[in-house]
Amino acid sequence: MSGHAEWNEPTSSTTTPYDLSLYVQNPAVVPSCATSYSAQLQMGINLDLNASSSISGWVMQGELNINPAPPASGIDWSGESLPFSVRPGLGDRVLLCAYQRYVIDDAAGFELPVRVEQPRCEPARHSVKRGRQLTLKCNVSGAVTVRFRGPQARTRKSELATSNGKGTVPTRGLKKGRYRVTVFAGELQLGPTFRFRIR
Repeated sequence: MSGHAEWNEPTSSTTTPYDLSLYVQNPAVVPSCATSYSAQLQMGINLDLNASSSISGWVMQGELNINPAPPASGIDWSGESLPFSVRPGLGDRVLLCAYQRYVIDDAAGFELPVRVEQPRCEPARHSVKRGRQLTLKCNVSGAVTVRFRGPQARTRKSELATSNGKGTVPTRGLKKGRYRVTVFAGELQLGPTFRFRIR
């Protein structure tokens, strides 16, 4: 985030800084940010607007301060928010609602829609010969559980590469036929169930 802060007078070491707050909002509930920090706070309390994995939806509340360089009356500033993650299962967009505040007064507000990509896995090929491996292409990495349902029901484990999200799943022991396959990372389902054939 970046911007400009102005105190409109020469500053000193005791000048009160501005602080920044950031809320991650689900636009499917309310399509725009509130015009002030206090209104956003009230809206977040009364409605389930939270699009982040944090408890409240506020991923930053005053952790980033904008300090003047005395005696300058203003400063161009930039900084990064604290790391945060978006809750799985939302749509393809979230709103970032940012507020620059001076003590308890709003100085500036900003709304930024951001596209998000939900975690998913899909097969590199929808059929393999019996005994060959199922290759997964995913946009995440780490350990996954793969459930096969069809002529037989089986659960297999795999590890997705950190470099490209690819992984392989053994199919040995599975009969020929059509299967419905679901991939999980812990309790989180990675995309929709897909169809897969062992021939």
